[in-house]
Amino acid sequence: HRIIAQTSPGAHTDHENHNGLDNRKTNLRQCTFRENQYNRLPTDNCRSQYRGVCWGRIGWVARIKHNSRSIWLGSHTSEVGAAKAYNRKAQELFGEFAYLNPIQWWMVRREVYHGLSAQKARNDKWNRVCNFLPAPDSCNGSRVFFHVPATPVTCCGVTAWDWISI
Repeated sequence: HRIIAQTSPGAHTDHENHNGLDNRKTNLRQCTFRENQYNRLPTDNCRSQYRGVCWGRIGWVARIKHNSRSIWLGSHTSEVGAAKAYNRKAQELFGEFAYLNPIQWWMVRREVYHGLSAQKARNDKWNRVCNFLPAPDSCNGSRVFFHVPATPVTCCGVTAWDWISI
């Protein structure tokens, strides 16, 4: 892929779509080592499905690392809210090389967070993971089964979803 992208010596080649086997010229771009690291996928060994997000004593915490410094992006009531905070800062710091967490539009809601006691955070953890999901239908070990949206419904000026089981 270095030949296809015509990467200069000492530079790195980045795959925009994260597929190392996709060596089309449109998918390759020259970058520095650091820029290549900005575009990494999230790791599999954490509680959150999003990069830069983890569960802390006070809720979902967003952090980003830049120039060997960890930057605190705040604690949030939902995992999606923390992922949105990470996305905003990543776009600001890393520009075109930023890995943005994939957030579905139906998961996004207004996020206001001014603090939460550790006790309340522990008690409400699973209720706050995603405020658009109702109580789980069933729980089997670590797998929780929810209803998923089928069609949009508007009520009181807000678009919501009917929920059907899959």
